[in-house]
Amino acid sequence: MDYYHHARLTVHGREVLCISVVESAAKWVRRYREQGLDGLKDRSSRPRGCVNPPPQSKSC
Repeated sequence: MDYYHHARLTVHGREVLCISVVESAAKWVRRYREQGLDGLKDRSSRPRGCVNPPPQSKSC
């Protein structure tokens, strides 16, 4: 069967989707085991730090 090379439901697309779901589920299980129900609460997606912070501006 011929598939369009960018189609998401090809065998490769299904594999990528399954890996993503398994990785997310493993993260949730780990958080639940470590923190209980608190580990499943919504979290901020804000970065905790900045690798290259902007230079400090000099005020006159």
